Amino acid sequence: MDIRYAISKGGNTMLEIQEILNDLCENNYATFANEYAEPDYDNPKTGILFCDWNDVAPEIQKTLEEAGYILEWYDEWVTCYECGRAIRTIPDSYSWLKSWAVVDCSFYCKDCILEDYGEEYIDEKMGRVDGAVMPWVDLSVYGFTLATDEYYGFNGGIHPQTMIETRIEMLQDKEWIFQIDWVAQFDVGYSLWIRPKEEEMI
Repeated sequence: MDIRYAISKGGNTMLEIQEILNDLCENNYATFANEYAEPDYDNPKTGILFCDWNDVAPEIQKTLEEAGYILEWYDEWVTCYECGRAIRTIPDSYSWLKSWAVVDCSFYCKDCILEDYGEEYIDEKMGRVDGAVMPWVDLSVYGFTLATDEYYGFNGGIHPQTMIETRIEMLQDKEWIFQIDWVAQFDVGYSLWIRPKEEEMI
């Protein structure tokens, strides 16, 4: 079937929509998700399509939207390796915080991380100045207690490296991890959490 002909005739039967989807997947590398894992997004009537929409005719986009699809840009989203729901990877505001993490080279939404991969996520970030867990992780569940919170950025504050260097003695017998608390245009809020080293917890 000629996709443009079907659209110009106003055709939008299930068969014709499927032909459009097949064409997008074969020629435009479009991908699909049933729902969002990203917070504050309403789930679509039919599904979510990810593509470079610059290469897709406006009338085709309109037909898909009328069929209940939400159209997203392919380079701003991925799907969770576990549940297949959509997660945003590119910020859409200064205060945006990612609701996903990478574990063993795969993207997982925060729900799947908390359900199945919390320990792996924490282990990968522990003891690193260049890494931190997101605020949706309750570190107290994993035996951590809050040591201090701070901010750093254009408006001053304390660099995380400086914080660690000034607490060397306190941290000698502790496992520690940073958590991002908030972000703004020029600053980031973070906190330092600690727990006894594993051998001391036994």
